[in-house]
Amino acid sequence: MIVDTHVHFNDEGYNGVLEEAINESIDNNCTTFFVMGINYSSSIEAVEIARKYNNKIVNGKKVNCYAFVGLYPEEVLKDDTSDSLSKLDWVDELYLNNKDIVKGIGEIGIDLYWDKSKKEEQVLFFKELLNKASKYNLPVSIHAREATQLVYDTLKEYKGKVRGVLHCYSGSVEMAKEFVKLGYKIGISGVLTFKNAKLWEVVKELDLSSIVTETDGPYLAPVPFRGKTNKPGYIKYIVERIAEIKEISFEEAEKQLEKNAREIFSF
Repeated sequence: MIVDTHVHFNDEGYNGVLEEAINESIDNNCTTFFVMGINYSSSIEAVEIARKYNNKIVNGKKVNCYAFVGLYPEEVLKDDTSDSLSKLDWVDELYLNNKDIVKGIGEIGIDLYWDKSKKEEQVLFFKELLNKASKYNLPVSIHAREATQLVYDTLKEYKGKVRGVLHCYSGSVEMAKEFVKLGYKIGISGVLTFKNAKLWEVVKELDLSSIVTETDGPYLAPVPFRGKTNKPGYIKYIVERIAEIKEISFEEAEKQLEKNAREIFSF
């Protein structure tokens, strides 16, 4: 079974094609999905989508569909939040009212690519969400862009208290190893299949037990679908590339990657 540990079925990119994408994914043996929230409204949508499809039988196979709820770093201080951390109470409410469906907190983290002016606020909200993950013993899905060291330093404060995935990892081999030491898995996306991507070095150097697969759909479709709407069914191309790099069979890679996802997400 192939697992998509990070997908945005609640993104407008899936409008009108969600059912088709899920059916196609099932046909390609990707039967487990973790739908990410990026703010209050999208987290509600993630829960609704997960509840609609979880335990559904599609083409003779059982679908596992779960939600993560959280606040994306660029959403900090936007209209549905404020500088008051009490505005994150909805994260607790969504989890406590949907424990069977909500399996983690995400997408959360720090992004300094577009705007560095809110760094302190991003760190503050990130820590509060990590506190909630620790409180409820939930995994996290972490976004880090132009902030790898800062994210690492923050997570180090929570060593042994929070586990999760460095979503769509794009850092160095050395930093990947440091995150693994903190108890995190490294999320490998379709970027692995891109011609000039250096991500293969991370896959090569890490033990396979430290890796999970994801789409970040509808974005980052792997070759040969690059530039098109990404679907979980395309993860097989990522697994193929991982197996090639590790010089093992597709089946062996698939089995270990599923085990890794189960270990970190407890499903």
